[in-house]
Amino acid sequence: MTISPEIMHKICFDLKRLRAESKLTQLEVCRKLGWNRSFLAQLETGRKIPNLDHLHLLGLVYKHELVIKYRKRKNRK
Repeated sequence: MTISPEIMHKICFDLKRLRAESKLTQLEVCRKLGWNRSFLAQLETGRKIPNLDHLHLLGLVYKHELVIKYRKRKNRK
């Protein structure tokens, strides 16, 4: 699966922001999910692409709902 760099950057930014707002460290999040800290770091830096299950689980930990929606594309020339 290929994700545009712009979307990947937004996902990474959101993951870091939500963790910061939740006042959790990477280690605390990983303990809750049974993940390796380096895996979460790779998700937050875009070196790994999260799947929907990853995003859903992180949303539960951060007490946020995962919402996916379609928007009409802007005209590209």
